[in-house]
Amino acid sequence: MSKACLLEDRENIDRYIGKAEGDEPGDCIVFFGGVHGNEPAGYVALQRFFKDFTRWELHHKIRGSIFGITGNITGLKKNMRFIKSDLNRIWTPKILKNTNDEEFKNLSDEFSQQKEILDIINHLVNTRKCHYRFVDLHTTSGPTIAFVTINDTIANRDLAQQLPIPTVLGIEEYLEGTIMDFINDLGYPAIGIEAGQHCDERSVELHLASIWVILVANKTINKEDIPEYEKHFQLLKSAAGFEFDQVYEVKHREAVVLEDEFTMLPNFNNFQKIKNKELLASTRNGKVKAPSTGKIFMPLYQKQGAEGFFVIKKINLFWLNLSIKIRSGKMETFMISLPGINRDPERANVLVVNKTFARFFSTDFMHLLGYRRVQRNGSIVCFSKREVPEGNWPYYLK
Repeated sequence: MSKACLLEDRENIDRYIGKAEGDEPGDCIVFFGGVHGNEPAGYVALQRFFKDFTRWELHHKIRGSIFGITGNITGLKKNMRFIKSDLNRIWTPKILKNTNDEEFKNLSDEFSQQKEILDIINHLVNTRKCHYRFVDLHTTSGPTIAFVTINDTIANRDLAQQLPIPTVLGIEEYLEGTIMDFINDLGYPAIGIEAGQHCDERSVELHLASIWVILVANKTINKEDIPEYEKHFQLLKSAAGFEFDQVYEVKHREAVVLEDEFTMLPNFNNFQKIKNKELLASTRNGKVKAPSTGKIFMPLYQKQGAEGFFVIKKINLFWLNLSIKIRSGKMETFMISLPGINRDPERANVLVVNKTFARFFSTDFMHLLGYRRVQRNGSIVCFSKREVPEGNWPYYLK
């Protein structure tokens, strides 16, 4: 583990890590690195990718375009997850409505950076007529195999399945304001890749491998044009072990604040099996035990963070396939004809359910339809999904 935590030069960090335009039309693939400042592996992997890309003279061999964008520049310079506000939790409708408000932007360094990134995204999607794919490169504070996190849309699943590593879906139920949330609100596929621990050189190698694999899978470049492509693919697959083709669902989030003095017990690894009521952590208020049997997910071994850990459970392939068939059918049209169920007039991706009349609508059933985010107000429940038309500019920014 390097004392510099992978970054040798912390002063000269630009917003664009690199850009590449092909001679032929194709997808626009956008990678983010360092959205959390203490996670430099994605940023370093993108630096290496663009150096190799230039060294191997691949500019005339790609279709479409490739962009590498830096996340929290100040955080990377100081090796801090964030300075005042988590850059990966402030992409909420309420905040995004105020991005042009100078007084609001001055609240913290992260809001100013958010505006820069938003302007780049806005420029990209409005100047290129093509399909877009967004990939956010992350690492974790504890030991882990490589894996993908997604909001549960069919397009996100398709993008995630290009990688020979496990997928964890449904995280949108528990996290709010991630940059991937916003990208999905635009109607574009967006996934997060977690490659390993923060300062581990292997995390860089796995991120670099995932970049090449995604570009080949999207037909941006032919694998024959990439030196040692098969080595990259096998490295990624081996890093996932027996989990390489598994899909999991988030079932619990252990929310924490700094005042809790949350301390994770040592030696818990990501995807490690845990038993119901097993002791996992402690706080100033007492012991923290597992709420159910499952696997522990992203245990917190750093000071900054709002999630102590998650609990995940494997999803049967039958239910995944069933959800695809249901979403492609006319189920929603039938549903909104029933009493007590209406579509929100301002948000096409939200169903408003009056549980007094529609008691039979369970959360698990809504999951099959892609409605994973839930807001309750008495008997009124709003179910939101991420599947919106591609190129949609979110209602809250119109």
